[in-house]
Amino acid sequence: MEKMDCLQGVWVGDFSKSSLISKFPDDDFIFCEENADCWGRVLFDSHGFLVGYRNIGIKPVGIDVDDQVLVGINGFLISRSEFDKRKNFTYSMPFVFQEFALIENDLLVVRDEIGFVGLRLDGNEVWKFCPGAIESYTIDGRRLRGVTEEGEGFDLQI
Repeated sequence: MEKMDCLQGVWVGDFSKSSLISKFPDDDFIFCEENADCWGRVLFDSHGFLVGYRNIGIKPVGIDVDDQVLVGINGFLISRSEFDKRKNFTYSMPFVFQEFALIENDLLVVRDEIGFVGLRLDGNEVWKFCPGAIESYTIDGRRLRGVTEEGEGFDLQI
């Protein structure tokens, strides 16, 4: 499998929606949750996307890969085209998004609090594995191995 190059976005918080829009009037919202109480921008080298979300203690995580921007926030993974800014997809995670675990070829593996999801870069789910709260894991080639917080091991071909 060939690993894809990606650029990690930087989260820059702001104190209000109006402040954010006044500072970045040309940027679009990639995500704006109803009843949002946190505001900010996922910033890349040459562009950024605005975000409004309910604060549950985890900041948004963004990457720029293969001409699209992906942002994981709360229970969602959102993709927008980098150039024309159209929404590619919104994927509802099984639980709360934690991190991008792997990006290779057309496979994106994301971790939430209770497991992992394998997606194509077009947003189609390939597989889902939810063994419980994850203590630790490794990905070696096409194997996903790890341990849950309850001490149960897992070994999955991805």
